[in-house]
Parts: sequence; C-alpha cells; structure tokens
Amino acid sequence: NPVYNIDMQINKFCPNRLNLTEKYAGESLALKVNANIKGKSINDITGRIHIDSISIQTPEKTYFTKSIKIVGENTPNGNRKITANGDFIDATVTGKINYSDIAKSFINKLGTSMPVLFKTSSKLKNAFKFEFMLRDSEMARHLLDTDLVLSEPVVITGSIDDTKNLVETSITGNNIFFNGNEYKDLYFIANNEENLKLDLGVTRQEKKGHSTIIGITGKANNNRLDTKLSWNAIGGEQESKGTLYSSALFSDSLGKTKTLINLNKSDLVIKDTIWNVHPSSISIYGENIAINNVGVSQGNKYVRANGIVSSNESDSLTIELNELPVDYIQNVVNFHSVEFGGRASGRAYITGINTSTPSLDAYIKV
Repeated sequence: NPVYNIDMQINKFCPNRLNLTEKYAGESLALKVNANIKGKSINDITGRIHIDSISIQTPEKTYFTKSIKIVGENTPNGNRKITANGDFIDATVTGKINYSDIAKSFINKLGTSMPVLFKTSSKLKNAFKFEFMLRDSEMARHLLDTDLVLSEPVVITGSIDDTKNLVETSITGNNIFFNGNEYKDLYFIANNEENLKLDLGVTRQEKKGHSTIIGITGKANNNRLDTKLSWNAIGGEQESKGTLYSSALFSDSLGKTKTLINLNKSDLVIKDTIWNVHPSSISIYGENIAINNVGVSQGNKYVRANGIVSSNESDSLTIELNELPVDYIQNVVNFHSVEFGGRASGRAYITGINTSTPSLDAYIKV
C-alpha cells in the first residue's frame, strides 16, 4: 500500500478571495498538519493525522481550536477502527465501513418501512458501531452560522448493519441554548428491530421562566407513520397541555407522493378548560392541500377549517367560529397590542393562499 508522510503548515488561507465560497469575506485560516498514513482508498487507510493550532482570523476576532487527532487502524478480527479526538469532539467508529455508502445504509433502513419516500439500494455491506461526544465550539458556531451553545456535551451512539437490515441510534443532551431558548433533558431514540420506531423528548425553557415539556413517539411500517405528540406548557398566560394522535399514509400517484394525514380524536387542556379535537383529515398532493373538518370544540364553542390551499385563485379555505372567546384567539396568534373581550362567531374565507394576491373575506360577530 502507498505510504504518505505529510508535514504542512498553512497561513492566511482565504477561501473567499480564491472564489471557493461566497461566505467568510475578509477571513483567513491557519493550521498545521502532520500525518503518516497508508492505503489505496479512504476505506482502507490506516495511520494518524494530527491537525493543530487551527485558527480563523476575522475582521472582528480570532477563533482558535488547539488540535484534532484522527487515527485509523485495523482490528484483530478484520474490522476497522477510526477515532477522532479534539477540543470539541471525541468519536469512535468500529466495524466494516464503506464511507461512500453510509448515507445509503441509513436510507435503506428508512426505505424498508417507507418505500414510497425512500428508495433502497442493494449490495450494501456496512456493519459498524459509532459513538460521538460533541462539545461546545465557538469556531464551529462561526463556521455553521448558528447561535447553538452546548453547555454540556451531546452524546450520539448507535449502530448499523446492512446484513441484518438493522439500525439504532440515540442522542442525549442537556442545557442546550438555541434561538434564545434553553433545551433540557433532550433524548432521541430510534431503531427498526420490528417496525421503525422513534422516541423524542425535550424540555424548552424560555427566558421568562416558562417551560414546555415535549414528547414525540412514532412508528412506521408499510408506508404508514403513526405518531403521538404530547406537550405540557407550564407558566405564563398560555398554559396548556395535551396529546395529539395522528397517522399519515404515503402513496405514489402518477409519479408524485400523495400524503393523507388523519387526526384522531383527542383532548387538549387550555387554561383548565378541556377542548376536544375531532377526527379530521389533511390530504397533500403536490402544491395542493385539502383540509377536511380540522378543528377543536368545547361545548357549543368551536373553530374548524375546511377547504383547499393551493396556487389556484379559485380555491379557498373556510374557517368557522362559534362563541369562541376572543382572548383565546389573541393568545393563539400572540396579538396583544389591543385587548378585546367577548366571544366571536362567524366565518372567514381565504382564497388564493399560495398566490401573489391572496384575499380574505370575514363575517365575524363579537
């Protein structure tokens, strides 16, 4: 096998000035690379790569990462082991690995349960385990243009086996800050031991002390996805909790995916008042969305929607209200510039929603 010894230092590399990217104007990269590797392709390379003193100089500040060390080796049982260790990551991948087929391997597992959405490939032979520990990185935040902050490490583990057609993965994290909110007790678990199953949970902590506990479970098989969404919003003026059950059926119609979503009967609690979600459906085909009796009710109070959302100016969506408390509406749309009271009844007609000239006609009595 070919052997490569590399000892390299890069200073003031400017990808924007070289027209390699439209991003990072006025920025430069510097790093050192020392490597000793051998192999004919990325799939059989062994050895080590050590990258250190990584810095990005911007007009405002300098981002620095001390080092990243990558080691590839063969194990006694004929498998491959890749490790990566650095300021913001510790990672290990062990098994039979074909890098170019990794994405296809994951898609294959999705395609087993949802063949309409995911096309499968044959003759894949990946069989490996993986573990990643991700830590906060100011440099990564800059490169990805995100405000994501990891106060504690995020751990990702799992395995994939093409020969057994199995995949499993889990993600855990805590005290994650994103878009002005804090997310706690994050977990995500997915596997396809029988059907494709997933389980997601997280608590969103808002700045004003409000929090929302969110849970999602799902099961997919034979182009059908059954889901359960539950939440409990605590604190503030919009306290609510509930569980929504739905099933989505995917089919192929004239080369396009058609989606039929059925919302099952369930209950919501808003400010200690129970609201009923009635059985309804949403059909999606191309740019057309057909809505059938989607709404909630509580005694003689209700809001429901029927109609078609499309780019056709003649298609319309009808929203019916009956004895609906106005303060509920203001809380839902988060409009409090002017406070109203009373109960609203009537209808609103929205046409040409996906056009450049949508129109609204409303006949509402308060």
